[in-house]
Amino acid sequence: MGGVAAVRNAGPTLAAVGIAFGNEPAVLGALAAVLLSGLAAALPIAAVLSRRRGCSTT
Repeated sequence: MGGVAAVRNAGPTLAAVGIAFGNEPAVLGALAAVLLSGLAAALPIAAVLSRRRGCSTT
């Protein structure tokens, strides 16, 4: 859940960057790629951590 927190506010971030850089597609595309790569990295990490937590023998 914490891994998705940075990506869920992508709308306001993209709007602010779009305004600041005059809606330049290259800048908006680069920011979207960074946000998507963060999400893509967070999902496998969350899966590994949840698997490790589920294997408790207590």
